[in-house]
Amino acid sequence: LAALLLLGSTGLGQGVIQRLVNVDFTAAENPAFTERKVGFAAVGQTVNDVWNVYSRDDGRGGFSSNGALVNLKWADGQVSGIGLSVRNAAGAWFTNSRDPMMNSYLYPAGRTENITVTLTNLPPGGYDFYVYAHGLPGSENGVLEVRCGSKSYGEKATTTAAGWNATNWVAGRQYVLFENIAVAAAQEVLVTSKPGISGLAVINGMQIASRWTAL
Repeated sequence: LAALLLLGSTGLGQGVIQRLVNVDFTAAENPAFTERKVGFAAVGQTVNDVWNVYSRDDGRGGFSSNGALVNLKWADGQVSGIGLSVRNAAGAWFTNSRDPMMNSYLYPAGRTENITVTLTNLPPGGYDFYVYAHGLPGSENGVLEVRCGSKSYGEKATTTAAGWNATNWVAGRQYVLFENIAVAAAQEVLVTSKPGISGLAVINGMQIASRWTAL
């Protein structure tokens, strides 16, 4: 596959990617969140990039704490075979961001609990994880951790300072970046959102950029 240029505004994580998966965490049946995200966020390939939608809505007027998506699409619309499961994200609210992905966020039913997102069937190789985590303006940020197998890549937090909701996409504001996550065959990647300053875990979206593929 032809390598494509990463586009970002911060200088962080810039370089060449092979494939890209985008995920929007939302409440898809809520009339406030009917506008779907397409195209660029901190990174992207084209203005028409596809975003997979994970909704906490159960299709029967209720909410699900846990759920899953299978065969996530790459940003170009092709099926990837990658799976995603979410635990403990029944709540949904809005941020008033102009970006459709950032405007909605999920949170746990229990205020002091974590949200976990598990990725399966990633092709072996190296990945960058962009995790978007912000809630109500000025008060609800996220503390994120990425683990692959037994290895933790540490914790990073988004900000509660002014400017968090601008769409110039700055690492440490709207999102955090975990670079060069090495994934072996059949390894799962666990992304955890932990309570920030407000005591509430939040998540808006995620981008998974493939940097290199194992032979």
